Amino acid sequence: SMIPGSRNPIWGEWFNFCVDELPAE
Repeated sequence: SMIPGSRNPIWGEWFNFCVDELPAE
């Protein structure tokens, strides 16, 4: 999906999941 934040790896994975769920680019 998108590149996770270098500061927050855990947030990056959650963000990846959120992006996979939503129609985001």
